[in-house]
Amino acid sequence: MQKKLIKLVNDFPWYFLIAVISAEIGAILLILQYKQVAFFANQVMYIGKKFDSVTGILIGIVAAVFIRGIFQFFSDWFSQKMAVQIKSKLRRDLIKKATRVPFHTIQQRSVFQTLMVDGVEALDRYFSQYVPQILISIFVPISILLFVFPLDELTGWVLLLTAPLIPVFMVLIGRYSKVVTERQWTKLNRMSHFFIDSIRGIKTLLLFNQGENQVHRIKKVSEDYYEVTMKVLQIAFLSAFFLEFVSTLSTAVVAVEIGLRLLYGRLGFEEAFFILLIAPEFYLPLRNLGLRFHAGMNGVEAAKNIFAFLEQGEPRNNSFFLNQKFDWNGFKNIRFNNISVIYPESKQKVLNSASFNIPIGKSTAIIGPSGAGKSTVFQTLLRFINPVAGVVSLDDLSISEIDIDYWRKQIGWIPQKPYLYNGTLLENLKLGNPDVNFQQINQVLAQTFLRDFVARLPYGLETKLSDIGTQISSGQRQRIAIARVLLRDCQLLLFDELSASLDPIVEEQILNNLKEFSKNKTLVSIAHRLHTITSSDEIIVLNEGKVNAAGNHQFLQSHSDLYGEFLKTYFGVMA
Repeated sequence: MQKKLIKLVNDFPWYFLIAVISAEIGAILLILQYKQVAFFANQVMYIGKKFDSVTGILIGIVAAVFIRGIFQFFSDWFSQKMAVQIKSKLRRDLIKKATRVPFHTIQQRSVFQTLMVDGVEALDRYFSQYVPQILISIFVPISILLFVFPLDELTGWVLLLTAPLIPVFMVLIGRYSKVVTERQWTKLNRMSHFFIDSIRGIKTLLLFNQGENQVHRIKKVSEDYYEVTMKVLQIAFLSAFFLEFVSTLSTAVVAVEIGLRLLYGRLGFEEAFFILLIAPEFYLPLRNLGLRFHAGMNGVEAAKNIFAFLEQGEPRNNSFFLNQKFDWNGFKNIRFNNISVIYPESKQKVLNSASFNIPIGKSTAIIGPSGAGKSTVFQTLLRFINPVAGVVSLDDLSISEIDIDYWRKQIGWIPQKPYLYNGTLLENLKLGNPDVNFQQINQVLAQTFLRDFVARLPYGLETKLSDIGTQISSGQRQRIAIARVLLRDCQLLLFDELSASLDPIVEEQILNNLKEFSKNKTLVSIAHRLHTITSSDEIIVLNEGKVNAAGNHQFLQSHSDLYGEFLKTYFGVMA
């Protein structure tokens, strides 16, 4: 796992190298600073020189402190910059992956949310502190030994032999902390899943008077996570104590052997004082590595979950038509050939060997009772879910042969509950086409009857949607979503219950405008309004995941009993 994380560092090598080199230069300046301090103390306290004669040395010490602070700042800044860049890259990869793999259950969404926030953030200290500290813990002690060995070989050997004690304790404690950290991440994923489930079902809980009971359940889940987190912290504090104890004990050994030899005149005062000053700094990088080891292990555990998500299998994605446009109207039909779909949380086929054609350049309405598989048709076209059997194709060209990003650029989709982002109205409209001009925007606003709404806003298109909050009705939200789709140059328009939040008059007007706008484009809608159904060029009747009938309104009136029953039940119209 750590090899995969180190590969991420290779994407930003200069940040890493500058951080480590700056830390190493800072360490060398510290050594020179202590040599100056030892020399100053020897001249003033031991030899008895006047203070005025050594002011140059004192200025040099202050300068070394100042310059070392600058290099330490560079080391910390470039380490943090590297961590920020890696986190951004991982979040982009996670979002890209989430658009390419089946993503349906609440548990999948809660895991994704945990990875995007807590998982990626757990890697911050891994890259900004732990990874640079590994090399710092190698180079800085070696640099100190290069200065100490020529001065006093015995102390050099003492430092060299006691240095491994800290990594040994670190590894021993780390083996136990790894198990506890894994439990912590498991608890965190469960808690995230539970909270999302609670938020989604809060109205239902209140309706059935289960609010208080849910509060107790939330408290229990939180306490479980609190307990395992406290165990991680206990290990962290325990390891810190042992690391401090070992480094202090090692420093004491150096101090005793230096003191005895200084007492018997076998070592000069300046050399002895310098070694006593530098000895704690020899163990400091190793001790810091031990302290940051827990942040590293937490990051590694988070990385396991992140890479497990990123390494999920995804649909075969060829580069066909990746860098070239193809003539959409050169095809005649989008074909569903014996398509069967099963959602991960269910064993029942939502679509069961369904076969039908969606004519290119025409309008198609998909109707049927609840659970018939209408929304699943859209999920399949959007490639949010993969059929377990059958092929979706443009005539004889399977859509799996077309690059998934290129394919989705051809589609404009309005779900049942379109989402508006917390930005300006203009930003929401330009979401699918940032290069659209104001002439096109005004034209689409007129087509969707939004001009009056925009005119009433305090800042027009620059009004932040968060500033007007609940003043946006569901119908206005729907029309904004329609306008956003129309501003894209899409060949395939998918409308999932387009008229759900529109009154019949506005709906008919918008549909007429849509037909004018979408000439030579393919319009597919899940329809529940009579006008939408009867005015469509093709109507597909689904029932229990299978195609009951397909054709235009006149054909189905005389050939499909289910279609006639549907019209009678929903609209009171006799076939």
